[in-house]
Amino acid sequence: MADWTFFGHFFSHHGTAQFKLYVVLATMVLGVSCSKYDDELRIQEVAKTQLITIRKHLNTGFVYSISIQGSGTLVGMAKISLMEGDILRNKEDLSGDISFHWGGDWYSDTAEIVYEPSGVPSGELVLKYIFGTH
Repeated sequence: MADWTFFGHFFSHHGTAQFKLYVVLATMVLGVSCSKYDDELRIQEVAKTQLITIRKHLNTGFVYSISIQGSGTLVGMAKISLMEGDILRNKEDLSGDISFHWGGDWYSDTAEIVYEPSGVPSGELVLKYIFGTH
């Protein structure tokens, strides 16, 4: 069982308004340190064309949305596409510093990402993603 003595002592010396301020500040700090993405995928060989399939976690319910964040740096140019079956849902032209976000309705347990470099000798590309489920 929790010991609530601290809270009684805190209220008697500081009042409820100050306690609420501490709770808000603590929530903000914790919110900043947590990522909204469940998974991270680092494209290891940025010089090669790749077809990547990402999946929702098992036993997480029905998928209703997807959110993908891309970041990194590429020397050269590349294209990256998000496919739902044969349907192109999003695409980006990549070069130099990379930062993009895709999101929206999604009803499949998987998503296909097509990465196509064009003269990319080096770089780094990281994809963070989450499937919204219920």
